[in-house]
This record gives sequence, C-alpha cells and structure tokens, in this order.
Amino acid sequence: MALRHDFETGQGETFTTVVTWEIGPDADNMEPVDITGYTARMQLRKKHNSPAAAISLTDEDGLELGGAAGTVAVTIAAALSSAIAATKYVYDIELESPGGAVKRLLAGTLTFTPEVSK
Repeated sequence: MALRHDFETGQGETFTTVVTWEIGPDADNMEPVDITGYTARMQLRKKHNSPAAAISLTDEDGLELGGAAGTVAVTIAAALSSAIAATKYVYDIELESPGGAVKRLLAGTLTFTPEVSK
C-alpha cells in the first residue's frame, strides 16, 4: 500500500520534494530500499479516471532516482505548473523494478493555488 501525502504549491512555482522508500520491522529500524536499475513515473490528473494527465513525469524528465539511498526527487518546473489550471489534482509515484514489478510509492493530492504575478 502506498504512503499518502497531500501537497500544496503555487501555480508558476517550481515544486520540489524528495521521497524515500524505506522498509523495516518498525519506525525506529527503517532502511532505504536500493532502487538502482528501477524506472519511475508520476502523473497528475484532475480525477483518478480523467482520460488525460495534466502533468506526466518520468525518471528521464522530472524524477531523479537516488539508487542505494532509495530516494525519488520530484521536480515540477515553473513552466509546467504555470501551464495548468490552479486546482487540486490527484497524483501517484510508481517505481518499476528491472524485473517488471511495480510499487506505488506515494499517492495523494497536489493543489496549485492561483498565480498573480506572471
């Protein structure tokens, strides 16, 4: 089951965050998962069943994988965030192992507040 986190940012701003995939027997004994060789994808949609994504990122554009550190750095460029409507979107981040297994790492909402200065 994916972790859930809701974010808020401004339309026209660069949005950045880093997520770490960790496992362990309890919260005090967590270790990062080595994601070397994995691919990643993230999409924002107005609703879960919207036919088109408002923003799509991959490990080739907008997502940076941290290998043995288990991190996924997310960057939504200002040009992308200013080009979409200021509203609430649903998102998820999925990792795919070299063997094809898919892990939904994080899901939630990302709300863009309206931009005034353009």
